[in-house]
Amino acid sequence: MLYEQNRNATLNANDFFYNRDAGNQGTRPKYIKNQFGGAAGGPIRKDKTFFFVAIDRFKLLQGVTAADQFEPTTAALNSVKASGGPPAQAILNAYAPPTSDTPCPGSLSGSTGAGFSVGCLTFSDPQTTTTSAYYGRVDQNFSNSDRLSFVANITRNTFLDKFGGGGLLANNANIPFTSTQNQHNLALVETHTFNSRVANEVNLSHNRFYNPQIEGDPANQTAPNAFIDMRAEGFLSFQMGPFEGGQVVSFVQDRWALQDNLTLMVGRHAFKIGGSANYGILYRNWDLGLPGQYEFGEFDGTI
Repeated sequence: MLYEQNRNATLNANDFFYNRDAGNQGTRPKYIKNQFGGAAGGPIRKDKTFFFVAIDRFKLLQGVTAADQFEPTTAALNSVKASGGPPAQAILNAYAPPTSDTPCPGSLSGSTGAGFSVGCLTFSDPQTTTTSAYYGRVDQNFSNSDRLSFVANITRNTFLDKFGGGGLLANNANIPFTSTQNQHNLALVETHTFNSRVANEVNLSHNRFYNPQIEGDPANQTAPNAFIDMRAEGFLSFQMGPFEGGQVVSFVQDRWALQDNLTLMVGRHAFKIGGSANYGILYRNWDLGLPGQYEFGEFDGTI
């Protein structure tokens, strides 16, 4: 069996609320989804060995609009480049921000843009989600009373946000955010049938959950983050560099389980009794502050 599903901006229809926004007239949001897979199964040896496998792959490409992102104006950036202190120069060399002389809309239009310290920037942030799922099973009948089975469930998921790992950079450079989730469940199951009414099942399994989250390139982005409050402008803040405290966050969980169940059939009823033992361990790697952070009230020659 094979299958495939596709959605894209050409085939999709906009929803009611998206069409109501005057700025969206004649456009459709980026949403490209492709999902495909297949399954196969059958005997390997007649009445003895059987298999089944299934694969599913999902990929989603989206463009998320980030509206009214606060960034320094050209004059403000030039002022800091000319007279900023050593910490400011180090951060600017590592994470030079873009500039915007465009006023922000609404109530902020009179205090932002050219002639002020802060402007607004609107851009599209590409986000990509990729998921692959695999299932496999093999059954071996040794006799009419004994069967050994191996079952594997494996999932691989990656989420990439092009601009989601920190402040914006000049020249369309970026600090991406990447989240990976890898999971699997592996089980070895032995089933023994005593008679038509009594059967016993022993299950040995292993589960793993692996979830690292990375902002940018931690090995090369060691300069601290700068958080600019912009208090005089009404706290129209922005940041430079990877977000503080989340540059590296990683969790790994391993769990082993042994379970034994005895099943008794009585007429139309099934009674099951058993027990299990579990062992698990959690590994955590969290930078808890890297790459460090400076916080400034204003973006001018005083920093």
